[in-house]
Amino acid sequence: MPRFHFHVLPPDQGKQLVMMAKKEDGKDDDDDQFKSEPTKRSLAVRGRKTSVRLEDALWNEFRAMADERNVSLSELVNSIDIKRKRSHLSAAIRLFVSNYRRRRR
Repeated sequence: MPRFHFHVLPPDQGKQLVMMAKKEDGKDDDDDQFKSEPTKRSLAVRGRKTSVRLEDALWNEFRAMADERNVSLSELVNSIDIKRKRSHLSAAIRLFVSNYRRRRR
């Protein structure tokens, strides 16, 4: 498995901090997991409209989880929202997907 070195660019070199992954041999990694920018998604949470910013791969897995459980995205988001403490909804969804992945291994 290749090792990666992560470099964080200063904010003045772009709109936001950018993380670039390079293999030890110095070549850029073409894997999509390092190219996915979070995308704003609109949702209804317990009757109110809100939005979250999630990467495409994570969003697709989240949707697949809702399909597996035979629930709508809104129902799955509602169940996460009820259980979360003080974290942002997008962070709670990331943790939910991560924990789900871990349990399936």
